[in-house]
Amino acid sequence: MISSFAITGCSSKNITNAAPDTYAQEEEVKDHSIIENEVRKEVEAIEKLVKAFGDNLKMVSLLAPEDILRESMEEYYGEFISESLMERWIKEPTKALGRLTSSPWPEAIDVLNIEKLSKDEYRVEGQVLEVTSQEMDKDEALLKYDVILIVKFDGDKWFIDDVIMEEDSEENSQVNSKASSLIYENKEYGFQFHLPDTWKGYSIIYTNHDIY
Repeated sequence: MISSFAITGCSSKNITNAAPDTYAQEEEVKDHSIIENEVRKEVEAIEKLVKAFGDNLKMVSLLAPEDILRESMEEYYGEFISESLMERWIKEPTKALGRLTSSPWPEAIDVLNIEKLSKDEYRVEGQVLEVTSQEMDKDEALLKYDVILIVKFDGDKWFIDDVIMEEDSEENSQVNSKASSLIYENKEYGFQFHLPDTWKGYSIIYTNHDIY
């Protein structure tokens, strides 16, 4: 009887000592699951933000006068980007995302990767897709170029605080070269852009600063 009681007592003691560790592990798993769920929701919100912003790029003409450019950016970019980024783009539209020509135009931003930098900041890697009416019918892009977007949270909502346009990778450069070999360069204003192959044979004539 004494031997049996001793074994039973030891078994009870072992179970009692193990309980706190098991509880701590369960709580740790629960906390980890909550964090993963929160990050997943943030990533979904940021991807939705970037894609909605990309859908509006074609609505802003970067060659418009400053007052019209400001009005367009406030209307179509206002809910997506920070005020500081908007002011930088209005002062230097050649460094902004938007529309330079009637065709091709920026149709969307393809999100490639989203990386959490800190509690309230993410880094988004993407590609701006430019199309003409021909590509729209084929559901493909004429031109692609890489961008990095820094997205921050201000306590109320997520917004794009900075955009870094990277040079095309070697692969993209080859694709873009094949897609369009025509490049228009404006040395006076310091910008250039690709033209569709259908523009071959046309010329640009300047007369009193008007373009024909």
